[in-house]
Amino acid sequence: MEEKGVVIRTVLATSPPSAEYSLSELGLELLPAIEAIG
Repeated sequence: MEEKGVVIRTVLATSPPSAEYSLSELGLELLPAIEAIG
């Protein structure tokens, strides 16, 4: 989903390394469709 631009991955400077994901603008546009198939 990251490659398709639906989510944004943010690497956090923690030990051990971790990542946080959030919806991109495209992901927010797709949210109603995702919830509908839920």
